[in-house]
Amino acid sequence: MHAALIKGMNGVAVPLSDTDTQASVPEMATELQDGEFLVDICKNSDGLGLEIESINGMLLVAKLKQGPMTAWNATNVGDPDLVVRAGDRIISVNGTRGDSTVLIDELKRDSRLRLLMRHAREFRVDIDKAGRDLGICVISGNVKLDMLKISGLRSGVVEDWGLANPGSEVLVGDRIIEVNGISNDPPNMLEELRASSKLAMVVIRPA
Repeated sequence: MHAALIKGMNGVAVPLSDTDTQASVPEMATELQDGEFLVDICKNSDGLGLEIESINGMLLVAKLKQGPMTAWNATNVGDPDLVVRAGDRIISVNGTRGDSTVLIDELKRDSRLRLLMRHAREFRVDIDKAGRDLGICVISGNVKLDMLKISGLRSGVVEDWGLANPGSEVLVGDRIIEVNGISNDPPNMLEELRASSKLAMVVIRPA
């Protein structure tokens, strides 16, 4: 699985009046599917306040930075379904769908954007290593990511968890976003995976 990080989407919030938004963002008759939501946002010359990741043709949020998207989240903090999170997928930009290359071009084209987004599937994994191997390989150490990406699986307690919990199996490509209450800190999350026997992990799977 090959992942490429795209730079240049960080920025500072630019206030918009309702009139500006209505005049600049195209109206879309969109029937939202489960987990999907719309984001109306404006970027400035620096972008949206995101690090984005292209993987298997999907365009994903890799990390949120201070900027328009965190301002959007603050405005919608009372409705978790509208809050953008790392791992969420950008489905369309101003009504245009396509692979990550098409969507990145659309993100660059206009300053006022309507994004159709989809939350990643999220589930918990609670295990006790009890001296056994965890059985996963993770990618860490990239400052543009707030997650640990699972790059490989082998025999171990994570595999046993999946056998005992059908529907919550951990797969290659899943991302660990929290370990024993530690989040947004991949080095400490990785150390917690190594050092602790009992692990409560929150895992997401882009959809």
